[in-house]
Amino acid sequence: MTIPRRLPRLPTATAAIKRSAGTLAIDLGGIGARPSTAALAAAATAAAAAGRASECQSLLLRMSRRRGASRRDIVSSLLASSPTFPQTQVFDLLIRTYTQSRKPREAFEAFRLLLDHRVPIPASASNALLAALSRAGWPHLTAEAYRLVLSSNSEVSCRRCGCSNGIGRFDG
Repeated sequence: MTIPRRLPRLPTATAAIKRSAGTLAIDLGGIGARPSTAALAAAATAAAAAGRASECQSLLLRMSRRRGASRRDIVSSLLASSPTFPQTQVFDLLIRTYTQSRKPREAFEAFRLLLDHRVPIPASASNALLAALSRAGWPHLTAEAYRLVLSSNSEVSCRRCGCSNGIGRFDG
């Protein structure tokens, strides 16, 4: 039996704290394995809680691009990752991630699922959704989203929502 010259260095406690949430999610999935949607959701929630919005958005984008992952699975795993107090920034970034990747229909479905779970939607997410739907040229879906925004008592900035008259009514 040979004795190795160097023993592998064990990570210190401070190095474990400095690791990013994405690295932790990969560790949860194991070496060479894809992390689960729940692990990615937990990492995204942790990144949002730590104020790392870009890392959270990259994890959400990774979740949305997974094969076989439905929006219902993504929303339910994000809700399960913070059961006591949902992180509104995570859901804001989820809707904005869909709209920025030019998937307004998926953003609308996630928006509707979040409203079904009575999660408060930030105004920036509502504005991004309405702007993306109006840019895509879907007036009926835009009007339905606007009605949902009004019924959920969310604030809307008229300059960004796509309404043509500036008083908060959509004329589409």
